[in-house]
Amino acid sequence: WEDRNKAMVELTRLVCKFEDASPATLHEVFNINVYRALIEPVKQMILDLRSQQVRDTCIFLTHLSKITGGLMRFFLRDTFESIFIAAKVPNKVMSGYVDDCIISILNYTTFKSAIPVIIGEYRESKSKAAREKCLVYLNTILSCWDLVDKEGDQIDDIIRLGLEDASMKGRELAREAFISFRHIFPEKAERLKASLSSSVLSRVVKAEVKYENKKRIQQATQLQKEE
Repeated sequence: WEDRNKAMVELTRLVCKFEDASPATLHEVFNINVYRALIEPVKQMILDLRSQQVRDTCIFLTHLSKITGGLMRFFLRDTFESIFIAAKVPNKVMSGYVDDCIISILNYTTFKSAIPVIIGEYRESKSKAAREKCLVYLNTILSCWDLVDKEGDQIDDIIRLGLEDASMKGRELAREAFISFRHIFPEKAERLKASLSSSVLSRVVKAEVKYENKKRIQQATQLQKEE
C-alpha cells in the first residue's frame, strides 16, 4: 500500500505541473486514454480502508478537477458513484476528506451525471446526515453550474422534499437551495411555492425576505466603500 500511496502523491505532483498550462496543452495531455487508465485505480483508492490513501486520493482529485475542469467530466461519469459511496463511510475523518473533495469537484467541474446520483441518494437515504450532504451538494450545483429545464425539473422535486425534511438543518439547506433555484428558474420556483402547505410556504417567504434584506445591506456597504 505504501507504493500505491507514493504513486498517488507523484500523480498529484505531475498534475500540479500543468496548473498554468494552456487549454490546448491540457487537451493534449489529459486525453481520454489518461482518464481511462485512472478510473479503476481511483475507484480502488477512494474506497480503501486506510485514511491516508483516501486523503491523498482526494487531494489528487481536487487538483485534477481544478486544473482540468470540464475535461474531467467523462472520467467522473464512471467514478462519481464510487466517490459518493466513500463519502458515506462511518469513519468521520475519511468521509470528511471525501465530502470536501466532492464539493471542490462540483465547484470546478460540471458533470450532469452527478445530479441523478445525488437525487437518488436523497430519496432513498434514511440518514439525516446523508440527506443534508446531498442538499449541500445541490446548493453547490445551483450556485456553480449552468442548468437547463430538464435538470430544473429533477431538482425541483428534491427541493420540495427537502423543505419538509425531518432534519432542521436539512430544511434550512433546502430553503437556501430554493432561493438559488428561484434565480435560475423563476417560473418553476413560483409553481413550487404554489404547491406548498401554508406553514412551509411561510418559512420559505421568511427566508426570501431575509435573503433580500441581506443583499440590500451588502449592496449599500459596497456603495459606501466605492464612495
